[in-house]
Amino acid sequence: MMPMTTVTDGAAPNAWLDDARRRIGPVAEIVAHLAVIGPGGRLGDGDTAGLVDRLAAACAACEVWLHTAPAPEGLLASAAELGAAAEVLRHAAWLLSSLPTDDPVRRAARMTTADVLLAQGGDHLERFHVLAAVDVSV
Repeated sequence: MMPMTTVTDGAAPNAWLDDARRRIGPVAEIVAHLAVIGPGGRLGDGDTAGLVDRLAAACAACEVWLHTAPAPEGLLASAAELGAAAEVLRHAAWLLSSLPTDDPVRRAARMTTADVLLAQGGDHLERFHVLAAVDVSV
């Protein structure tokens, strides 16, 4: 688990962004790994179940941090994308952790939805990084 250090109000934007990148890094790594597995992959085996649990925990920790360490002025759009990524990916983790085993149609539908959410969360992560680069350079 990541230490609960936070950047105080009025901190330099670069310090907040560094902290944000450290917190979202594990989320991005897990999402990349789950994307390689893909829908219909080994979802449900021990390794993947562990990844899904780690994704849910990392997203929840990121959301808590965002509430306790508000973004400095000028980084609000970046923070919004970071929060959106964490929320969407936490929902994907929930779907993946609750795949039914007795109903193949419902299982396939949840896997498809989870795949869409993983892609959407990845888009939010990408926009966070793009906005953060622009926000800091201004």
